[in-house]
Amino acid sequence: MDIFQAEVPAHYAIIVVTGPYDNGQSSLLKAVSDRVWTDVEVTTKSGGYSLFSLGKRAIDADTALILIETPGPLDWWSVLDHNGLLKSMIGVVLVVDSSRPENFRAANAILRIQVTFNGASCIIAANRQDHPEAWPIEDLQP
Repeated sequence: MDIFQAEVPAHYAIIVVTGPYDNGQSSLLKAVSDRVWTDVEVTTKSGGYSLFSLGKRAIDADTALILIETPGPLDWWSVLDHNGLLKSMIGVVLVVDSSRPENFRAANAILRIQVTFNGASCIIAANRQDHPEAWPIEDLQP
């Protein structure tokens, strides 16, 4: 796994952090990670590259959780597959800004296309629940 160089311990699991644009994915990644890399070049099938942000959270000396923030809401699956990262992925965190209902449709599309279709476990993170305009959790059910 060359994108991390020597930073990854022998045992690791990957969680993908995704969501509609500007819904709090970077903030989540930075809040839970011990170490963060931004603008990491990951090659695509066509030979180009995408820029991802990565976070690492140590579990113990030999084990870590790797968080990968996608550069956009769609088509990250094929990039991760091309780089051999899907075999270590244990799930997806879909970040949704609870105060911006205009993004709910995009979040639902990500859930249906990338998560449901591909069979990944998913946690929906309802961001900004403290905002006065936030929708209640029970109204955010897919």
